Amino acid sequence: MLLGSLAEVSVGRLLINAILPGYILLAMYISFVIIRCWINPSLAPKYEFAGVSLKEKILSGLRDLLPLGIVIFVALGLDDPRRGDSY
Repeated sequence: MLLGSLAEVSVGRLLINAILPGYILLAMYISFVIIRCWINPSLAPKYEFAGVSLKEKILSGLRDLLPLGIVIFVALGLDDPRRGDSY
C-alpha cells in the first residue's frame, strides 16, 4: 500500500499486475524441477502408490469440495440468509 500511495497508483492494479510475473516464475520453477528430476531420477523422492477405490476417491473429493462450493454459492449471492422465503 505504501508503494501504491507513493507512486499514486491503485493498490488493486499493483496486485493484479503482480500475477503474471508470479505465474511465469512458477512455470520456470516447475520446469526446472521436472527437467532436473528427468535428467537425474535419484533427486526425486521415492514413494509407493496406495490402492484407492473409485468410491473412496469420489467421496473424498466431495467431502473436500463441499465447503468450497458452499462458500462460492454464498459469495455469488445465490443464497442470501436475509432474504428468507421471499419467492
